[in-house]
Amino acid sequence: MTNPTTALRLKINEATKVGQFSTGHITYEVLADEKRDNIWIRIVNNDSSGWFSRELLTIEKIEACVEGIKEGEAMLSKRFAAAFKSRSANNAGFLAAALRAEGLLLAAPEQTSRHILSEDWKAWKTGLLDLPGELIDLAP
Repeated sequence: MTNPTTALRLKINEATKVGQFSTGHITYEVLADEKRDNIWIRIVNNDSSGWFSRELLTIEKIEACVEGIKEGEAMLSKRFAAAFKSRSANNAGFLAAALRAEGLLLAAPEQTSRHILSEDWKAWKTGLLDLPGELIDLAP
């Protein structure tokens, strides 16, 4: 699927960075197509240092990054690097911060810089369909 020129912005939110030595916040959007068949997450701002990609990431690409993870298994943020075309070193960690803010990831009990999966992914996607959304232009 090619990138759309417009989308429904379902949410725009801030997330605290999750890296061990990171400070500050990133801003991300949760978007959908007008038919609400596709859901994307996009990082749109970083309030401190660090490059990132503004790519639209499909929820399917993100879910593919955690495929095979067992319940309670701790994982590193770099697991999400595969969701991006861009190779910025910050992308994966910034996405993990957004996923934590959405309640899709939790801090691993013994290693707070690692993550475990929440059980709420399906409920999260369903809940998005109830949000009204605002049509926005995605053109650069």
